[in-house]
Amino acid sequence: MRETRNQPLAETNRNEASPLLGNNQHSESDVQDDIESNVSQGLNNTESRNLSLDIHFDASSSRSENSVDSSENTDDLDIDTNAAVAGVPERTSGPTNPNNNNGIETEYESFTNRLRYVFFALYLPSIPLSGLLALILFKLTLVAITSSQCSHSLREFTFVSIIILAYGPYHKRVKRYLFDYDRLRDGNRRPRSVRLYDQVFYWCWIMYLYYDMTLAQLCQDDTSLIDNQAISTCETTCGELYTWFQRFDFILRIFIINMVLPLVTIPFVYCWILRRVGSIGPRPGNDFLAGDTLVRDVMDGLHEVELFFVNDESTGVGKVRVQGKNNTQTWSGTKLFDKEALRECCICMTEFQIEDVSNASKEEEEHVIDDCVVETRCGHHFHKSCLGHWIGGENWEDAITDETRARRKCCPLCREDLTFTGDDTV
Repeated sequence: MRETRNQPLAETNRNEASPLLGNNQHSESDVQDDIESNVSQGLNNTESRNLSLDIHFDASSSRSENSVDSSENTDDLDIDTNAAVAGVPERTSGPTNPNNNNGIETEYESFTNRLRYVFFALYLPSIPLSGLLALILFKLTLVAITSSQCSHSLREFTFVSIIILAYGPYHKRVKRYLFDYDRLRDGNRRPRSVRLYDQVFYWCWIMYLYYDMTLAQLCQDDTSLIDNQAISTCETTCGELYTWFQRFDFILRIFIINMVLPLVTIPFVYCWILRRVGSIGPRPGNDFLAGDTLVRDVMDGLHEVELFFVNDESTGVGKVRVQGKNNTQTWSGTKLFDKEALRECCICMTEFQIEDVSNASKEEEEHVIDDCVVETRCGHHFHKSCLGHWIGGENWEDAITDETRARRKCCPLCREDLTFTGDDTV
C-alpha cells in the first residue's frame, strides 16, 4: 500500500524534472546518463544539480522538502562535480580588481619610502650625538661637583642642563599623568591646559639655549691679561670645568642644528611632494579618465593657427578666418567665425591677437609668437600655453618629451576626447 501511494509522488517528481531536459519524457537511467555527460563536460549549471537531487530524493518527500534539501546540498554537489571534472578552473566570486592603478600605487609606495629614508637620514646623526652629549654631561657634572667656584655660573648651568635633558624624554609621560591626555586616544585637539603646559616646556628649552649661548659668550669676552696674553677668567678660575663646558656647548649646538634642520626643510619637501604627486598620477578633481594617455598624444592633435579679419562676401560682415601656420591644414577648414566666438581664450580670459601678421610691428610679431593659438579637433581655440597647462600641468613642455601621463585629455569647453591617433584626418 505504501509503495502504491508513493508511486504517484515519484512520478510527479519525474514529470517536474522533465522540463529541465527539454520537456521530453526520460527514464531514471536516461536522466542519470545525461547528468554524467554534463559532469564529464564540466557543466556545473544549476539545472543539472536540481535534476540529480530530485532523482535521489525519497518519493515520499514533499515538494517543499525537496527544494530545501536541494539548496542545502548544492555545495556538496559542487565539490563532487569539481572533483570529477579535470581541468575545469575554480570559480571565484566577486568582481575582479582592475590592474590599471597598480602602477600608480607602486609609484606612490616607492615615493613614500624614499621620503621616509630622507627624514631618517636627516635625523640619523641625532642618535650618536645624543649619546655623546649624555657622556659629556656626565663628565661635566663630575667636574662641577669637585671644582671650585667659577667666575661665571658654569656649575649652575650644569645642574640646569641635567634637569632639562633628563626631563625631555619623559615630557609626554608626565603630561599624560598630570592631565590624563593621550594623543592617540583623545585626538589631536589638545585641551587648553595641555597647550599651556607644552608652551611652557618649549619656552624653557628656548631660554635654556639662550642661557647656554650667553654664558659661552660671557666666558669668551671676560678676559684678563696674563703674560701679555688675553685669557678668559673662566679658564683661570675653573680651567677643567670650562674646558668640558666648551665641549658640551659645541656638541649641544650641533645637536640642536641637526634637530632643527629637518623642520626648516619641511616647506621645500612639501613643495617637492606636490610636484612629485602631480607627476605620478591625476589629482582628485581632474579628469581621471585620461588614464595612460600621454601629454604628447594630446598635444600632437593640436594645430597652430593664425587669426585674420576678413569680410564675408555674402553678408559684408567682418568675420574671423582661421589659417594654419605656414599654410598648414586646420580642423575647421575654410569656415569663418564670428568675432565674438573667437574673441578670447576661455582659460586665461585674454583676448586673441586677431590681425594681419604681415602688417604687425616686430614687437607685435613676438607677442603673437609667444601667445600661439591652437585649434582642437572639436573646433575650439585656446592659447597653446594655456591648453598645455590644462593637459600636462606646469611642466607640460618637458612632459611632451618625458612621456608623462596627461592630467586631462578632454576639451575644456565640450569635453571631447582630444587624444590624437594616426587614423585622425583633417
